[in-house]
Amino acid sequence: MTWYLDDNALTNIPGNLFKNMNNLRQVSLIGNQLSFLEANLFLHNSLLLTLDLASNFIQQFDVTVLRNVSGLKQLYLRKNQISIFDESFVNYVNKTPSLVTLRIDNNLFDCSCKQLYFQTWVKHSNLIEHKDDLRCHQPHSLQNQTVAGYKRPLFDCYIKWVLVGFAAFVGLLLVVMVTYRLRWYLAHIRFAALSVAKKLVEIIRLDECKYDAMVIFNSKSDHDTNWVKQLMMELEGGDYPNINLERPDERVSYFLIVSIELAFCFDNVNFALY
Repeated sequence: MTWYLDDNALTNIPGNLFKNMNNLRQVSLIGNQLSFLEANLFLHNSLLLTLDLASNFIQQFDVTVLRNVSGLKQLYLRKNQISIFDESFVNYVNKTPSLVTLRIDNNLFDCSCKQLYFQTWVKHSNLIEHKDDLRCHQPHSLQNQTVAGYKRPLFDCYIKWVLVGFAAFVGLLLVVMVTYRLRWYLAHIRFAALSVAKKLVEIIRLDECKYDAMVIFNSKSDHDTNWVKQLMMELEGGDYPNINLERPDERVSYFLIVSIELAFCFDNVNFALY
């Protein structure tokens, strides 16, 4: 089955137009005003062999429209307004061994650095016909040069990244130089900051703790022992276990408890047992 819809000033093709045409082999849409194709246009036409979209206004050809067409032999996209054939299009062409004719000449090709892969493909492809009619439309410096033949120094394409890398290197070098030049000044600032922090800690501690303590008493005297025990409880505001201070082992444990808790407040806590 063949459909010819040439020169009808068509601006759009309904996505379901060929839905029930399983035996469709050829579609010709030459000389219309199409700017795009519906993604599902050929969803049910796996036997399609020829598609001719020459002389339209197509700006971007989405190859997914052919995702179910595995045996395509001829594809004509010449004389449109396509600037970029992306990598998915290149991959489709490379993976379709049945394709024998490909016309993509007389489009508005973008020959900027980001299209270097396309130039490489055009140069090495034996499938593309009329390669001399694939000419650059932009940038202006390459206008009208052939896509396969123009020469652009790689440095031109990577100059932006070279400049970014150089700027980053210079910036890092300046930071290192300034840091080294001001190392003593920065060390002084660090020392001063630590000193201020230490003073603040001391001020906070002084707000909570008003004095140091040194306790010397006769542990064999019940009067002294009870007095010290009562004093520690009042100072700390806590309850200590009922310990027999006449037993050396318990005396040591008790004063260890007292010394640990007091150490959080008192700068110097000394206990002398005799």
